[in-house]
Formats: sequence, structure tokens, C-alpha cells
Amino acid sequence: MIPVQAVVGPAVCFDTLADALGDAVFGLHRTGRMGLGSGEPMRADFVLGTHFDGANGSGSSISVKGSSCTGGWWNTPSSWDNRISSSYNGCYRLAHYDYPNKGGDRYDTTGVGQTDNLSAAMNNRTESVAYHGS
Repeated sequence: MIPVQAVVGPAVCFDTLADALGDAVFGLHRTGRMGLGSGEPMRADFVLGTHFDGANGSGSSISVKGSSCTGGWWNTPSSWDNRISSSYNGCYRLAHYDYPNKGGDRYDTTGVGQTDNLSAAMNNRTESVAYHGS
């Protein structure tokens, strides 16, 4: 599969990170109930990564949803340019790039289900992120 830039839908805001992750996994804000056991299919998309403006998963966050970890990438909106300090990995490896479209210096965070800080050299320097399964 050829990696492509992610197509970004309209932003949706939530009061808490738990609410945002609940929507990302089950679509709770649309149906008001979980997809499992409710007669509705489980959503095929999941959180590829959640990015935080503070260390250790703190501060404001933005989550990127998708259906696979095959190298597709996301360019940060201007409000998130050079702001990411830590990321939660929904995919095994998140490649953080200094410039849009996977350009410039790169720093990887690894480990599904883990939140990692970016290196001191890449802290607050991310303008695109690619999502990989290995």
C-alpha cells in the first residue's frame, strides 16, 4: 500500500480526554451508546495517535483517527504547528517530522498503548506525523 496524506474531517471538541477517546473507539457522541452489543457494528477506525502540548501526556490534546497504520501521514493544522511535546501511540511507531509532508528532521515514538515524550531536539517542532505498524 502506498502511504498517503490523511484526509482530515471537521474538528469535534470534547470536555475530557476520556470522552474524546470514547468517541474515537465507539462513536459515542453520534449514537449515545456503545457499538458493542447494541446491534450496531464496531467502528473500523481507531486512534492512530493522540498528541499533547505538554510532557507525559499532559495539557491540551488532539487525536488522529484512521483505519490502518500503513505510513499515512497528517499535517498539523496551524494551531498545532510546533506544539507537540508528547504522543500516545495507537500505532506501533509514530514518526514526528519537523516540516509538513514528512519533511525535515524526524523523531519516532514507539510502542502501542504507550505515551512518550519527544526528544529535546524535536520538542515543539512537529508539523507532520506518519503512522506505522512497525
